[in-house]
Amino acid sequence: LAVLQYFTLMSNILCAVYFAGAAVRTLRRGDTWLPVCKGALVMAMAITGITFHLFLAAGDFNMGHTQLITNHLLHTAAPLLTVLDWLLFDEKGHYRRFEPFLWGIFPAAYFVYTMIRARVSSFRFYNGSPYPYPFMDVDALGWGKVLLIFLAMAAAFLALGYVLVWIDHLLARRQKR
Repeated sequence: LAVLQYFTLMSNILCAVYFAGAAVRTLRRGDTWLPVCKGALVMAMAITGITFHLFLAAGDFNMGHTQLITNHLLHTAAPLLTVLDWLLFDEKGHYRRFEPFLWGIFPAAYFVYTMIRARVSSFRFYNGSPYPYPFMDVDALGWGKVLLIFLAMAAAFLALGYVLVWIDHLLARRQKR
């Protein structure tokens, strides 16, 4: 169950589950399977890559002895391949303007889950903290700073979601021409 404590691992597991179902759907019908879920997945994987490279890669974030391989596969390759799959192969024009709010439910729920789990569980991560990421560590940063970071990240994720919607609509218009 320790693997389910990291957003990275949760998003990558969801990615594997989604793409297994999408492969079956593509073989049968050839269209995009559950476009709303795909949008949430693309955003979650983009969050995984962006957060790692902006906030964690330069610091002392440590995932154990497989760090080099896991960082490249889970934080770089999988997010890039997910976004490229969406850009290159999905039907465009499915995303609606309210969907970035739906896509933000997963990261927000993860934040709430992590805050609760850190308070009620004795589990500790590689760094000895009950929090999986340094920017979530209430013990080190305090609630005010962690909530401010969360709100800034939520706003950035919402903006990213709207960029995805904009690209989706732009590419849909180009496909129609």
